[in-house]
Amino acid sequence: MLSCVSGKLATVITLCVLALVGAVAATSIRLFGPSGAPPGPLEGYHHPRAIHRAPDGRLVIADLGSGHDDGQVVAIDLAKNTRTVLMDKLPSTTHSGNKYADLAGPSGAAMAADGTVCVVIGYADRPPAEGYNTLRCTDGLRIDLKKFEAEHNPDGLEVDSNPFDIVWGGGDGWLVTDAGANALLLAKRSGEVSVASTFAEVPGKKGVQGVPAGVAKLGSDADMPPGPPFVALYNGGTMFGGARLAGDPARLETERKYAIAVDFAAPQGNVVPGNYVLVYRDDSGERGTGAIYSTADQRDIVIGLDRPTGFARLPDGRFLVSEEARSRVRIVGESAR
Repeated sequence: MLSCVSGKLATVITLCVLALVGAVAATSIRLFGPSGAPPGPLEGYHHPRAIHRAPDGRLVIADLGSGHDDGQVVAIDLAKNTRTVLMDKLPSTTHSGNKYADLAGPSGAAMAADGTVCVVIGYADRPPAEGYNTLRCTDGLRIDLKKFEAEHNPDGLEVDSNPFDIVWGGGDGWLVTDAGANALLLAKRSGEVSVASTFAEVPGKKGVQGVPAGVAKLGSDADMPPGPPFVALYNGGTMFGGARLAGDPARLETERKYAIAVDFAAPQGNVVPGNYVLVYRDDSGERGTGAIYSTADQRDIVIGLDRPTGFARLPDGRFLVSEEARSRVRIVGESAR
């Protein structure tokens, strides 16, 4: 289980893995676009994290904020060159008590078919801690995930909670990864929470905690059929449903690259030909080690990313990537058109 204050390797994810303490102080706050105009779709981010496709085709991005209760969730439309704020003034603090990065705020967000937006707020244990370790939605739903972990402890290890990512489950619930609890949770609109999967140990890696980070689900956007979720395991590649994906996780481990997010290729019917894994090398202060790995091609298809934390495949084959420590969102890769 991920502990926010111990020295275990798994704690690196609690984020954020990115050594943001220095980055927060060095990053300027950009509230507006050029000439004071409202920011465009690739402008105005503090510390962007997860990116997910919405059912209406837009891309939903969670932004940790600058540490002054200014976390946001935005939706961008690249075709229309628009950026719409869906949730704002969300908890964001530089006094989280996190050993590896003292910034806490919105970590992942997603949209359901009816337009409801939900966000997970990551770990914080110092005042002001109210609102952290929670799920909250535009329909009024709020769930204390730290309380659920304390009462149920699904992985049976130490009690710890650090909500990391969320996707719409395709029905009346939301799939949430908790990197502290080593669990994938199903949170229903009724407020009921259940355990979908636990990752106390990576399959085939005795004693190594899975630490679930990013999550994606077939059927959670308009052009994907229903199916089980993909989960990026920080210490073990990716999982599809309950099975560890093929590919080359040993190569990632040899290169000290850790999975932070996952996305999928467009399926042929109900067959998924492959997926993509966002990875980076966990060397403090080292940039340019991030990559997008294709499990179908079994190689990096995009390299040179600066500690990326979220991404989504675009219709033309390129990728939208968030680089949290660089306070930017950008398009990378080659167009297939």
